[in-house]
Amino acid sequence: MSPSKALSPNLGLAFGWGLRIASAIPIPGAVPCAESRAVPDVTVTFGKRSTVQPWPDLYQWDGAGLEFAPPGIGRFRITRESIEILPCSGVSRTEITGLLVATAFPALLWMRDRFVLHAAGVALPAGGAALAIAGASGSGKSTLARAFIRGGAKLIGDDTLALDPAGGAVFGQGLAGGLFLGAAARRRFLAMTDPPSGSGSAAPLSALCVLVQGEVMSIRPLAGIAAFEALLQNRHRPNVPAILGLQQAVMDAAATICRALRVFEVRFDKDRQAPQELAAEITEFVSKD
Repeated sequence: MSPSKALSPNLGLAFGWGLRIASAIPIPGAVPCAESRAVPDVTVTFGKRSTVQPWPDLYQWDGAGLEFAPPGIGRFRITRESIEILPCSGVSRTEITGLLVATAFPALLWMRDRFVLHAAGVALPAGGAALAIAGASGSGKSTLARAFIRGGAKLIGDDTLALDPAGGAVFGQGLAGGLFLGAAARRRFLAMTDPPSGSGSAAPLSALCVLVQGEVMSIRPLAGIAAFEALLQNRHRPNVPAILGLQQAVMDAAATICRALRVFEVRFDKDRQAPQELAAEITEFVSKD
């Protein structure tokens, strides 16, 4: 695609997951791209309205592109370089952008050979460690990330982190412009600052903290197969690499990541433990290790 076409007035250029994205719709959490005339890595466009009823499976792979068809929303045609949105009549922009960020882009990142983690990421202040915060939906990842940010940390990304193991380290990138807070039915995007606290640049991660609900607060290291399983359990959209035939590549990447990262299980009661207190305990534990 030529630069003139990619950067038409209808396509704004933003930066997310280490990619320059030219998008016909604002992407919550993406940060402004400093290279205003750069050729995009990925384009997001709208096609004709979808009149086709979704098929029994949400995903269909034809060897070149993946189609994702959530009922009542529309169809997303995903390749390594593009996402085309064919919306259903009457669907809201909020519904479109929610699935664009939560499903379409994670699928694209798997296609681009990134290891996609369902996690938030923060870089602690004063040259401290960068942490990935994983856990099941509703476990408190975004709330804890906000507590870290209030303590001076910079946001790497929320909800979806793209991991890239290279040279014995693991680099993480996401959408550094804000957090996605609240339960699924009331989920809202909160821009952290303007400009964002994080730049969107890749950050070398030192640890993965996996949040687990429990009555007694505890932090314990995971090693070997336990760490490997924890990493696999927190992949984002794990059915996508299976559809694409990438299972072995994912296993190999997970093994490499586990060798480079410290993995901790953080057990706590999110209804009783204040996020700021938990952030302080994690910071102390990681700094001592």
